[in-house]
Amino acid sequence: MSEDAAELALRIGDLLLRSGAVTIEALEDAVGLSAKMRMPLGRVLGMHGHLNEAGMQAALSLQEMIEQKKITLDSAVKALEMVAVQGLDFNTALRKMAPGVEKSQGRLTHKWER
Repeated sequence: MSEDAAELALRIGDLLLRSGAVTIEALEDAVGLSAKMRMPLGRVLGMHGHLNEAGMQAALSLQEMIEQKKITLDSAVKALEMVAVQGLDFNTALRKMAPGVEKSQGRLTHKWER
């Protein structure tokens, strides 16, 4: 895994862990397997049943929104928990956690394969 990919995995991993979407054991296993097999982290988590596509897409979108200062880390963690753990639609979770964020800014724009 490249240095950028490792850094992305750690940031995404922190968001996934804080939200309860994955366990530390599942994340550590997936990061190792991702590097070994040269597969995207999201695909490995999905293949092993730890995270569905909607959860990974939400995590990637929320990470971008945090970096752009459109949502706080705490709100992003709660929104991801609603999507990945409770099964709520991403835009619904986003509206609940960050009412000032426009729906168009919270669209799932990332590919699962990223």
